[in-house]
Amino acid sequence: MSRNTAVSAIVLIRRRIAVKTSHQFGTFTRPLSFFRSNLRNPRIDFSRINDVNDAICLFREMGRMRPQPSVFAYNKLLTVIVKMKHCSVALSVFDEMRRIGAPVNYVTLNIVINCCCLLKRVEFGLCYHWRLHQVWFETQLHNIRHSHSGKSLAGNPVFVLIMQSLMGFARGGRVDDALLLLPEMIAKGISPNVVTYTTIVQGLCDVGRWKDVQDLLDEMTNRKISLNAFTINVLVDAYCREGKVKEAEDFVAEQNICPAMVTYATLINGYCLLGTMNKAQQVFDCLVEKGLKPSIDCYNSLINGYCKNGNVVEAWRLFLDVPRKCLERDQFTYNIMIHGLFSNDRFADGWKLFSYMEKKGFNPDIVTYNILIGGLCKAGKVSFARDLLHQLPSKGLHPDAGTYKIIIGALYEKGYAEDAKYLLMEMKKNGCKSNGVASVQDKRALQGTAGDGGLNVQKWLLG
Repeated sequence: MSRNTAVSAIVLIRRRIAVKTSHQFGTFTRPLSFFRSNLRNPRIDFSRINDVNDAICLFREMGRMRPQPSVFAYNKLLTVIVKMKHCSVALSVFDEMRRIGAPVNYVTLNIVINCCCLLKRVEFGLCYHWRLHQVWFETQLHNIRHSHSGKSLAGNPVFVLIMQSLMGFARGGRVDDALLLLPEMIAKGISPNVVTYTTIVQGLCDVGRWKDVQDLLDEMTNRKISLNAFTINVLVDAYCREGKVKEAEDFVAEQNICPAMVTYATLINGYCLLGTMNKAQQVFDCLVEKGLKPSIDCYNSLINGYCKNGNVVEAWRLFLDVPRKCLERDQFTYNIMIHGLFSNDRFADGWKLFSYMEKKGFNPDIVTYNILIGGLCKAGKVSFARDLLHQLPSKGLHPDAGTYKIIIGALYEKGYAEDAKYLLMEMKKNGCKSNGVASVQDKRALQGTAGDGGLNVQKWLLG
């Protein structure tokens, strides 16, 4: 729901609550559809809320009730609104709750912070709510410090709330706020653990702030907090995304704990993306030498790497090796191998593998069909590719922008500008939107094209 819709909702709430009513039960009419039992002891029936308008109407009646409903009832209403995927409205209702003096507790705040995280707009209200309840936090932190001395705080609701705030800041790109919250925790007597630090480290890695990452790792060392397997994988993944695969491997070698399998898979994939297949194979072999069983992700990365480097023979050997190692091929394994065969002009083998994939009970997805359509276009069978495109709805699938781009690019390469223009109109009619990124093949196909109807298509393909 948009911010404008949420604002409209809160205006509606205020207008409804502004209606003058007596504090006596007999002077207003309660919509009985939301209540059970009798008027002296009304029970709210949340199961009768069908849409967000019902929720707002119920909130109006709850604000009128005397005595006021319990905090549990308000939390239940907020939860119902969130489950209807109206997080913006839930935040607006919370604002109105504070205005009318409705009761709140740590559960209420957990719901609010969760809404901010779901909206991926941590800046939208999170800092405001934190400051609004600063006094409440001070009291709770004081109680924690004196009643949980020397005990683990992992299950404490306020500690959980602070951790949610940290995750919201870190995942929302507001790592500076997360870094400011860390010393505040320590000052209040709450010691951060490895999960706390890992959450912030991941946020810093996402924005490439490596110096701050190193400072936090040094702080962990000084506080005698050891890295766990998840922390290591977060760092390895970040190094690999930056192309620093050698640094990632050296970092793993320096640790005193055995990395998780996903860490090895990340290293292998990192080297494969760089095209250094000898290093990727070394990591794979090292894994086996240590007596560990490579996962299907390790095999998928290697198969993909060899295919992209034109070594389909080695990729096929690994593909055949998967069941021998008591592993199950997944959809990615088949998609990667079929794409590799098509990319190396082994079209017959690619189609045979596709038939075998279907016999094994796999349901081809749109990625699979995009690969098949791309293979047909590469083989010069554009008309067959178009036929397959129009068969997708009968298979329960809908073409995406990538599907159309493959065929439109091929049509331009063949000089069929009018057909390409028609497909572009069909794509828009079907509600597909371009991601604005053209492949190298698309751009090459457009070179030298001319004619009035081709300009829109060229603009789309080139982004």
